[in-house]
Amino acid sequence: MAEEDEVEVPVEEPEEEVTDLMGAVKGVLKRSLQVDGVIRGLHEVAKNIEASKAQVVFLAESCNEATYKKLVQGLCLEKNVPVIDVPDNKS
Repeated sequence: MAEEDEVEVPVEEPEEEVTDLMGAVKGVLKRSLQVDGVIRGLHEVAKNIEASKAQVVFLAESCNEATYKKLVQGLCLEKNVPVIDVPDNKS
């Protein structure tokens, strides 16, 4: 009976001190992934920007399709969504 009454309380991890932009980006993406708040892929990103659901867009500089970059940057400019260029989409 005692086991049924116990409630697990999630332990909050202490936040790391962020000293640079890439550290902050990693922290935001990590927390967003935990709550299913990250949209990936050109089609899904474009839909969310146009619907004014996007709060910020991280665009990898390693993207080799210039038209994709122009599309995302143009949509973000039109909807006043900040774009943060990150050096690599894998790190």
